[in-house]
Amino acid sequence: MRQSDDGHTRATGLHPRPGRVSVLVRVTSAALACATLLGFAAMVAAHAFLHVSARTVLTGSMRPTYQPGDMMLTVPRATRSLQVGQIAVLVPPGQPAPVAHRIVAITHDRGGRVVLHTRGDANPADDPWHAVPAGERVPVVIGHLPRIGRLAVALQGSWGRYVLVVLLGLGLTWGAVRRMLRDEHCTDCCPDCSPAGAVASEPGPGGAPTAATVG
Repeated sequence: MRQSDDGHTRATGLHPRPGRVSVLVRVTSAALACATLLGFAAMVAAHAFLHVSARTVLTGSMRPTYQPGDMMLTVPRATRSLQVGQIAVLVPPGQPAPVAHRIVAITHDRGGRVVLHTRGDANPADDPWHAVPAGERVPVVIGHLPRIGRLAVALQGSWGRYVLVVLLGLGLTWGAVRRMLRDEHCTDCCPDCSPAGAVASEPGPGGAPTAATVG
């Protein structure tokens, strides 16, 4: 509130400043939201333009290079360009699930097809099976994200999706409650402040009040 030259008291429109903790929470929440959106956008762009895929490590056969729960990033490579030492994602003969093991040798069968000999870094011997890629490309590991795969596996199940929906609902509810509490606190601290769209009276010519819209 301030005193004007004509003797009338007018509201300055000042609101109580939020505390440092509140500001810190808002900035941190905004930063986390932006980082999540940017990470999601980067993954979508990498998959669309660079054909990068993500796969979760389920066993310890590649320790200490990769731990169970890590997420491996793969890109398709031409089969005939593969080299010893690369980690390829292959489907063992007679098994439905693929494995990611290191290539230890590359040979060719009588028909000239590439035959890959592999081994897990934690295994004492080569895999008893040999992979003969049917396609012209094979997924090869180019990097990994530690422990991120556990979250991806959890969200794939029905319970994971349920928890995700609940957390999203709680987040929206908490945001609405915070806004209501903030508005109520502002009203209590500044009762003379007019809400947006309200009508305030100001003295007109000759002292007669005239209506003016605030906000």
